[in-house]
Amino acid sequence: VVDSLTGSRLGVFLVSAQAPSSKDPHTEEWDAFYAALATAISRKQPGDVLVLGASANAAVGTSSTREREAAAREARQEAAVARLVAKYGDDARVELEPPEPSGPSLDLAATLDSQPTNFPPLPSAPTRCVGPFGIDYISPSGRRLLGFMDTHELASLATFYPKKHYATWIDPRSSNGHMNDHILISRVDLTRFSDCGSRPCMLFESDHHLVGCKLRVTELGAGEAAEV
Repeated sequence: VVDSLTGSRLGVFLVSAQAPSSKDPHTEEWDAFYAALATAISRKQPGDVLVLGASANAAVGTSSTREREAAAREARQEAAVARLVAKYGDDARVELEPPEPSGPSLDLAATLDSQPTNFPPLPSAPTRCVGPFGIDYISPSGRRLLGFMDTHELASLATFYPKKHYATWIDPRSSNGHMNDHILISRVDLTRFSDCGSRPCMLFESDHHLVGCKLRVTELGAGEAAEV
C-alpha cells in the first residue's frame, strides 16, 4: 500500500497483546507483560505505522477523566500543604516549594528569535494519549497502561471518535460495560486513521467485542485512496 498523505510506500507494523487477568497491575506478571510489549513495539521500522491490538484488561477513561483526576490530585496536595503550614508555620511551605533554578536566566523569547526560521514545520500531533470519547472510568490497571502510553507516546484510537457504544466487555455479574480492549497507535499517526471503535460482533470463543479501525491508504497501481 501507499501512504495517502505522502505518496510513498507504507508499512503497517501489527502487534497483538494479551494482558494478565489479575486485578493488581503491579505484580511481576504485569511487569513482564509491559517489558515484552515495549520490546515488541521497539522493533517497528522508522516510517511504519504501529497498530497495536491489546486485550489490555485496562480502562483508560477519557481526557476529561484524566483532567478531573489531575485536579483532584492538585487539590489534595494543596490541602496537605495547608495542614502542614497550619501545624508548623510558613517554614513548612518553604521546605515544600521547589528551589529556584541556579545559573544564568534564560530569555526564551530572545532565544527563539535568534533561531533560524528556514526549518520545515513539525507535524501536528495530539499531546494526549486519550481523546474526549469513551467510558468515563479509569481502573488501576488503566492507570498503569496510561503511564505506558505516555512513555511511548501512544494513543487509544477509539477514544477520538464519537460512538453510540464503547464497551468491549460486559461484566456478567453487574452487566456494566467496560472499555478494556484498545487499538493503540503512535500519536503522530492519528491523522492517518479515519475511524475506530468496538464492533457488535464478538471475538471467536470470547466474551469480548471486536475492535476495528480504518487506515487511509492508496493501493499500489490503483492511484485511488482507500481505507483498510
